[in-house]
Amino acid sequence: MSGTGEGLLTWDVDTSGSKTTVAFEGEIVEQSDFRDLEGKLLGDLEFDMRAVRRVNSSGAHRWVEFVRSLPSAARLAFVHCSPAFVQQVNMVHGFVGRGAVRSFYAPYLCEGCDRQRLELLYSRDVRKAGLVAPDVNCPTCEAPMSFDDDPARYFGFAKA
Repeated sequence: MSGTGEGLLTWDVDTSGSKTTVAFEGEIVEQSDFRDLEGKLLGDLEFDMRAVRRVNSSGAHRWVEFVRSLPSAARLAFVHCSPAFVQQVNMVHGFVGRGAVRSFYAPYLCEGCDRQRLELLYSRDVRKAGLVAPDVNCPTCEAPMSFDDDPARYFGFAKA
């Protein structure tokens, strides 16, 4: 099933596995409307957030309402969370409801060749490492890249 959240947000729903996966793409903003999804998502849910480019405050409010409307028996997992999504998880209470962020993209910068890169990280690994950004080498020049944010702030959601 594919759908649209009115304008800038679309999604694809895959029910072929043991869980329902919903991949979102676009912007979660005031026009985002999740009514087409309500009541159609059953069982354990995995939300793929890699293509969420932006979330504004009105969109965050709509998103929290949507997450609260999901069946209470469903386990919620958020994967491949974009930096825009991670920012909201850290700022908005209840943004992932009773769910957990399993994996997310983190920004890195190579100061040698001025290359930016998003690296997929796993929450469990970041927690085990004490909320420290793992070492990443530049794929172009192989020099160590710098984590391009404040780790204490960016990894805030991973404390729990």
